Amino acid sequence: MRVLALATCGLAIVAACGTYGASDDETPSPPADGGGADGTANDGTTDLTDGGSETSPDGGRSVVVLAKNQPGAYGIAANETNVYWTDQDLGEIRTVPVSGGVVAAMATYGGAPTNLRVKADGTVTWGDQGNTPGLRRITGGASVTFLYTGPVGAFADLPNSETAVVSSKNAYLKVVDSNGDAGPGFGPYGSPTDVIPDGITAVWTASSDAQLWKVESGFASVLATNEPDCQLLAANSDGVYWTRVFEGLIRKLDRADAKSTIADSQQEPYSIAADASGVYWLTMDGAVRRWSQSGGVVTLATGQPTAINAETRVRSHSLATTSAYVVWLTGQDVRRIEK
Repeated sequence: MRVLALATCGLAIVAACGTYGASDDETPSPPADGGGADGTANDGTTDLTDGGSETSPDGGRSVVVLAKNQPGAYGIAANETNVYWTDQDLGEIRTVPVSGGVVAAMATYGGAPTNLRVKADGTVTWGDQGNTPGLRRITGGASVTFLYTGPVGAFADLPNSETAVVSSKNAYLKVVDSNGDAGPGFGPYGSPTDVIPDGITAVWTASSDAQLWKVESGFASVLATNEPDCQLLAANSDGVYWTRVFEGLIRKLDRADAKSTIADSQQEPYSIAADASGVYWLTMDGAVRRWSQSGGVVTLATGQPTAINAETRVRSHSLATTSAYVVWLTGQDVRRIEK
């Protein structure tokens, strides 16, 4: 069985006003802008784990700047060893140890990289919207290879070595095999914004249709309707999640196909990730939050810089998780906080 999910929602951004009342609220101070423990500047080339951040007076979590001065950063991904991100200004894939350390360019090729995914073995795949659009891939110190050529709006690695690709040109979803060969495709769908793997399923959003779709056993079908402004997606064993930016909502579809709102009054939630520990998201008022079945909504950090570009807010995966950390892009740097 193969399923994919897609969201089709509008791209306009408005503020979702309202107050936020979180249970078990934890609000550590933002990281310091001073130097690291060894007196060096936070310039993105120094291990900042031991001195580049402040802990809140009440003993809350500490925000760590892993890489500073990264204005071209667009999409982020992480495994248990490293954090990876695309740099659109430099046409690079950059990386830093998740524990902190020296920032390195994993690949420099002069394109326009967008979102990226990383596997446990360190294989990194990313979309490119440059002169030769498509999917590119690199493993370790190997050279960059083309996986797929064609316009890529969003993509997701599937467990069976296939890749789900949403075209940014004609709103079709295609499944690409490990040789780069694409199937006939499904669609078109209205303004698809994201696609994620959900087990051996692909789920995607169709923004202008206010719907979530899935592909299963070679057939596309509607997963959820009446979801205006659904943007980015995430999934774990409990369900599929998405943001509704206009209304400041985090929505869920559980495994019994029941929909619910797990968080409201969020100011423009613009990136989302999920794993076994819960669902995480960023907001335009500088908060990093988590929801879990057992603990409800918890604020991990407040007062964080946020992405200012509208396309980045609704198109990029600016947040990722490991077993111990949440990592994210601020539009200025790469940050980390303990879960």
